[in-house]
Amino acid sequence: MTVTWILEPDMCGAYYRNLAAEIESQGHVTLTVPDYYTTLDWADTSRFYKDFAPPGSCVVCHASFQFTNLVAEDEIWVPGTYGLCDSIDCSNYFRHFEDFLLNDDYELIRYHELRKRSDTLFKTFGVGDRIFIRPESGKKPFAGRLLTQSELEVHFSRGSNVSPDGLVVVSRPKSIRFEWRFIIADRRVIAASMYKDGDSFCVSPDVKPEAFELATILSSREFQPDRIWVLDICELSNGDVKVVEINGFSSSSWYCCNVKDVVAAVSEIAIDDWKLKSSAKKK
Repeated sequence: MTVTWILEPDMCGAYYRNLAAEIESQGHVTLTVPDYYTTLDWADTSRFYKDFAPPGSCVVCHASFQFTNLVAEDEIWVPGTYGLCDSIDCSNYFRHFEDFLLNDDYELIRYHELRKRSDTLFKTFGVGDRIFIRPESGKKPFAGRLLTQSELEVHFSRGSNVSPDGLVVVSRPKSIRFEWRFIIADRRVIAASMYKDGDSFCVSPDVKPEAFELATILSSREFQPDRIWVLDICELSNGDVKVVEINGFSSSSWYCCNVKDVVAAVSEIAIDDWKLKSSAKKK
């Protein structure tokens, strides 16, 4: 049985060609999201992408969040996506990783409260006149960032995709040395990549044993946001390794993860999910 992989080149970046070639070498099918699709109105309920594959097909998407989120909502393919679910919201997974959580000193507050509580928040969480703020939602309506009090005002003046009652995470800034991404499939690490060295974007297959060990421990825990998901781990300036966040597999970059291993594992699980869904329909 074959899996249809729907890829968005901008999402895959430098590994797009290798990924497409690997998918085909393993006997599966590659479909590429045309460039012009990114300029279309995704709010249109006609869903322009539905002609990519027949309903009920065994499909795995690796594309932008905008694209994969609609696929997850429509459920026209099986599995369609992995990890696009409420389990990747901070309020759902933080408690499962609290013993290794980077932002364990956090507070969840409503977005509209940031401005009126800014003085208190900067007194409580401020380090060098900055605090860390990120959206609680795994859909990430804005990127997590360090902000001064004046920058927070600018952030409000420019507007945000967060609703006034949407939750945000506020925490103290941390000093991070390295960051790595791990792809988890059926409770095991199938691939890993470094993506940050200090403040610099740095893609490398080099992963410290301590980070890999932590990823292995967390991947085997009872809590699993999906059969396939992404775990980001960092090393602090004091050498401790911590969980930065988790992400949905289908809308996350693989950086320089081994594409052969990822395609093999994900395709096998996708076929299994498709068979399980087909069997359930027959009963």
